[in-house]
Amino acid sequence: MGSAPIIKLSRISLSSLLVGHAGEGQLLALYGHSGVHSLAQKLLARPLFHGYGVVVLDAGNLFDPYLISRMAPALGRDPRELLSKILISRSFTCYQTHALIQKAQKVCTSPTGMISRIVLVLGCLRTFYDEDVSFGERRALLQKTLILLKGISQRGITVLATAEDPPINVRGGFTDLLVGVSDRAARLGLDQDGSLGIDLVKGMNEPGILRR
Repeated sequence: MGSAPIIKLSRISLSSLLVGHAGEGQLLALYGHSGVHSLAQKLLARPLFHGYGVVVLDAGNLFDPYLISRMAPALGRDPRELLSKILISRSFTCYQTHALIQKAQKVCTSPTGMISRIVLVLGCLRTFYDEDVSFGERRALLQKTLILLKGISQRGITVLATAEDPPINVRGGFTDLLVGVSDRAARLGLDQDGSLGIDLVKGMNEPGILRR
């Protein structure tokens, strides 16, 4: 079994965006190669180190607590300390995903309930590809869900949503909807040498996430 592709980042890591802009509010989209989900979880290291609480909305059974635990010693932290700062909820249908984000919006934006400055939505689009639900209903529900995420970000919370490229036979342009509503977007893709690089797509003018 081959080793995982190397992800090439430049001087400032993507995680600096999560910390540097927390409190200002933004919706970040990270999409493309399936490695976006593990990359996004690795990006939590710096915010967790600085004491930020994180809400993880897992819409694809993608959260890996062992990944967080493995990062802890390098940060000089006990794994339990970092994991205690993460509140995770899971969804398995598009209806559950919408309801979960609706609930998160109420909790994160209420005056007395700001339990987190960062919300990570893993596999944001995955449950909306369920063909057991009509295409029109899925698309309409996704649009409502993305509006909710935007609403969370407009209350001073950083929202990072991940989405891997859908199968070729899946229609709908759902990724375009996610990128369209986001404040900033970056795509993770394979280079010719087999490594992974970040392409800036929208709203990211910082020098820290350029492909090398």
